[in-house]
Amino acid sequence: MTGLPLRHVAVALLAIVCWLSSVRNAVAETIDCAGLPPGFQLRTITDESGTHRYALFLPRNYTPDKKWPVVLFLHGAGEKGTDGLMPLSGTFAVALEKWPDAPFIAVFPQCEDVTGRSLTGWLAANPDGQRAMQVLRGVEQEFSVDPNHRVLVGWSMGGYGAWYLAAAHPKHWSAVLTLAGGAVPGTIDLKELAAARTPVWAISGKDDPLVSYRASQELIAQLNQLGGRGTYTLLDPAGHNICPEVFASRQTFDWLLQPDSIQPDSISFQHLTPLPIRTKFFRQCQVQARRIPDVLGIRLGNEALADLAPELPTIIPRESLEGRLPDIRKQLGSANDPWNVVLADVTYRCTVEKCWLHAISGGRLGVEFQFQPLELSIGQTTLESAKHSAKAGRVSVKIGLRKPAVLKLEVQPAMVDGRLDLKLLRKSFQFDDGNWYISPPEEIEVRSPVFTSDQMTTGLIGSLYGSRQQIIDEVLMVVPRLLETVEQQMTARPAPELARVLSPLPVLIPEIEVGPSHISTDAHGVSLICDVFALSRTSDAPLPVQHPLDLNSLTQCDDLQMQVALETITRLSTVSVEQNAAQVNVLDISDEKFAVLADPMRMQQVLPELDGTQTGRLRTVLRLLSPLVLATTTKSSEVADMEFRLSAEKVALDFYDERASGPARPIGRVVFSLAQPITLRQSQADQQINVTWQDRCDVVFLSGEALAGSAVPKVNGPEFETMFRAAWLSWGAEHGSQAMSTEVSQIGNMRIRLKRLESADGDLRFELDTVSGRDGGG
Repeated sequence: MTGLPLRHVAVALLAIVCWLSSVRNAVAETIDCAGLPPGFQLRTITDESGTHRYALFLPRNYTPDKKWPVVLFLHGAGEKGTDGLMPLSGTFAVALEKWPDAPFIAVFPQCEDVTGRSLTGWLAANPDGQRAMQVLRGVEQEFSVDPNHRVLVGWSMGGYGAWYLAAAHPKHWSAVLTLAGGAVPGTIDLKELAAARTPVWAISGKDDPLVSYRASQELIAQLNQLGGRGTYTLLDPAGHNICPEVFASRQTFDWLLQPDSIQPDSISFQHLTPLPIRTKFFRQCQVQARRIPDVLGIRLGNEALADLAPELPTIIPRESLEGRLPDIRKQLGSANDPWNVVLADVTYRCTVEKCWLHAISGGRLGVEFQFQPLELSIGQTTLESAKHSAKAGRVSVKIGLRKPAVLKLEVQPAMVDGRLDLKLLRKSFQFDDGNWYISPPEEIEVRSPVFTSDQMTTGLIGSLYGSRQQIIDEVLMVVPRLLETVEQQMTARPAPELARVLSPLPVLIPEIEVGPSHISTDAHGVSLICDVFALSRTSDAPLPVQHPLDLNSLTQCDDLQMQVALETITRLSTVSVEQNAAQVNVLDISDEKFAVLADPMRMQQVLPELDGTQTGRLRTVLRLLSPLVLATTTKSSEVADMEFRLSAEKVALDFYDERASGPARPIGRVVFSLAQPITLRQSQADQQINVTWQDRCDVVFLSGEALAGSAVPKVNGPEFETMFRAAWLSWGAEHGSQAMSTEVSQIGNMRIRLKRLESADGDLRFELDTVSGRDGGG
């Protein structure tokens, strides 16, 4: 029995060491772009205004023989349009792409008003809010829907919409889930929703830069004061897009369907691997990656590696440390007397005790994993030959009982044809003879004229103990496949946190990915140069910068550093401009500060031909016509204050008149240039970075232009400059100054803080420091 297939013991290690790439998601498999993901359909509905697309999800086992719950999902502002597909790009659709067996029908209407105010786009009285309800009614007429289980879910703009439609149709819903939502003051009355006692669960992120967590918190408080059933959950830390965390838990689905049986407070989103931000269908079939080459540099010195490596085991997803293996079948013995062996119900569970990383001269990297313990459980073992048979109960193999088992690797990283190549130089797996244990089976049933139960048990256990070197060899045979997995995973990956750093404005955040382009290892650490990829729906042409980074620009230091080319911001905003996505209704920026730009009476001073006597508001859209440019104006990088200038050569305000019934009538476009000085001050004492928009800006009127269906407007240029400058500076005085913590990230108990920031040669350079939370470092 010495030939038992112990390779499967080694497979259990594979799930652990994949953290080496610092990426939790598996490589996305290629999908068929000819159709939609399983369960999804693209459908249409026709009304007096025309034909409108929406998406529908049917569960894999749908049958009209039973009544099904239905979920109406309202998307965010980034998914506006008329294609019907953008609502399937992320958030709720990601969860359904992962779990096509979800036990409900889901309906995805699309807000078609791309220039209207996002925060009121799903108002019950607005066309898109009315159409959402019309789509839901049509689905209920065509499919087998349980009218007692209608669920309303929305995120961001859709989170606002969930509040609006819940308040407008309070008895229509069995449960309401609003994520990063709120309500524009004066647009909602919660009395009937409270009286209906409809369960409402609002979830927000503490660090949301777009929608304050207080928006839903205050609405839940008001609802409960009126006698309603509201629950509020604050995720901390978390930003605006909390959907990957919320929908990573199947318990969220359970609450949607059984809100009376499950308390939201009992659902925890900690220790879960967040879902991807976007669906595989969106990433592979709807967008292309535009490469901005060599604009991000990262230096991981040996001191930084030594600080960070011990914390990596704390962030390994729990689910990756345990799992189930397929049944193992093997034929042993001689041709004259073969034994058929089947190991069934095989599971593994293991713990990474410590990790160690160290750069070595000669372009090498040393890696060490310590496992304590690694446990393989075999639920049933069956042995059969012509004359003998045995069926054994559960057997447990535990490695690393008294001290950790150690896997050591030495690799040489390099980039080959644009992909990371990890050349394996040395490998070893070590555990002592007395450092593992195999438990006898819980029971064994033997049919043999020769062997007793004790003899069969002894033979089984003895063969495993005698296979220690085989276990070592099989573990080491897994290593090349492990390195291939790491190489595949070290491709471009989403980087939403970096996207916010590279976006000077709180809106119009680009979607980016980051992937390595050059790598170098020396005796003091590892240097990486990375490409940034902007996701685009219009082009895949690269966007090179004038001054790309190279490995020589990164110092061979022992600490942690990062470098970003400022031109990256210009290239990213280029994509937004080309996609016509760099736009926002001014009232979505600020009701109060920009109200003057939507006031017909005030704007008549700028647009003399405008009728200012009719009541109502204009629809005013701020739009970038040229990319943003962020340039440093500080002459010395040694001063405490760093001065920057954020500018755009061409910006526009598009004006529409929506005071009459029917579609908004185009009035015209005002084109101007804009430049805003910004001061950045780093305070080591307060551990803060203070970003301040200075109380001056340059606004220069350029021209008036026609919109589709309008004439060229007459524009009072000086009056426009005065009015826009006043509104812009008024908003900047309230929102343009931010105090940001120097803590930029946390890995386990290790906090990564900004130690020093400087600019030089068109780059931003960050010197970072690591502080252990266990040390109570301040």
